[in-house]
Amino acid sequence: LAEVTGRTIFADYKKSDNIHRFPVPYDGEYKFCFDNSFSRANSKTVFFELIIEREGEQEEANWSDIDLLEGLTPEEFYEMKVQDMEDAIKRVRNNLTKARQLQDLLRSHEARDRNVAEENYFKVNVWSFFQILVMVGVGTLQVFMVKSLFDVDSRAYKLLTKL
Repeated sequence: LAEVTGRTIFADYKKSDNIHRFPVPYDGEYKFCFDNSFSRANSKTVFFELIIEREGEQEEANWSDIDLLEGLTPEEFYEMKVQDMEDAIKRVRNNLTKARQLQDLLRSHEARDRNVAEENYFKVNVWSFFQILVMVGVGTLQVFMVKSLFDVDSRAYKLLTKL
């Protein structure tokens, strides 16, 4: 991650996942660079998420403000109720946004894990196929060798009797 001035803020190498948080000192364009020069032979799944948090956002409701409603005119009281509802709706919206971001993050981890499992499955199948081929070849060779031991006209029988 490079900032507006070109200075590198974060540089990670050979990491499967990581999380970075930092305050943004400058307005402008920040650069992300994903490099695959370590291993070009393997496929990669890349997921990144940019979450912008603003300072001063309230995380929790301040319920002590309800006591301040005493002594207000009906118009002011109802205006405060509307404002309270707007604040509650904003809090719900913020919490839903955070829940969606967390679900996206979990979905990306699941996709990465699924890709790793599928790659391992493929490797196990290829290795098993070669193992079966070797076993069939060795079995065929053994049958041929045992058969040739009992055949008087075979080359293997003649070779073994000379030893």
